[in-house]
Amino acid sequence: DREGGLLKRPAVKSLLALVMFAARPSSRNFAADLARSPLVGMSDNEIQAFLGSARRGEDLFDRLVDNAPTDGVAVMAQRWQQHARRGRILEMLEETIDYSDLLLTYPRLTDRQEAEQFVTLITSILREVGGDSIVLAQRLATLIEIASDKLDTENSSPPGAVRLMTIHGAKGCQARVVFVAGMFRASHGNVNQEVR
Repeated sequence: DREGGLLKRPAVKSLLALVMFAARPSSRNFAADLARSPLVGMSDNEIQAFLGSARRGEDLFDRLVDNAPTDGVAVMAQRWQQHARRGRILEMLEETIDYSDLLLTYPRLTDRQEAEQFVTLITSILREVGGDSIVLAQRLATLIEIASDKLDTENSSPPGAVRLMTIHGAKGCQARVVFVAGMFRASHGNVNQEVR
């Protein structure tokens, strides 16, 4: 069907990488995930330069700013670092959605809706854990492990939008106008010429 549950959607995976890195800025794995994402967009060589000489336990935000592939990413990384240090994860996510290249990379309305659903999920978890970003990261890791496919996305089309779907997917839907493409192709051999 689609690309999996909410936590497996492309735009959300980038935001998830940011949250995990903000919670554990000395983690090379989380730093590499974020660096590889469209939020930063580093190549493998750039990631090697970014992480290659990092000391164990070092806060990698400073290195991310210094090794950012563009000035815009460097400024964004500075803002992420400020938000992460102050525990302002929601502000970091909202600013990222509004000002990064994330929605240029994933421009569909459903991508924005999924990003906003992720922010709603993070808001809910932060309420439960008292705003602690490390506990938030642990909860997210648990969700990924046991329930990432069960977190469905809720996308809605704007009014008047054309919806493309398979015949199977359209079963039970109602519309004033329906176009069925390829209904009488030769591959549908049971329809003869006279009926057409």
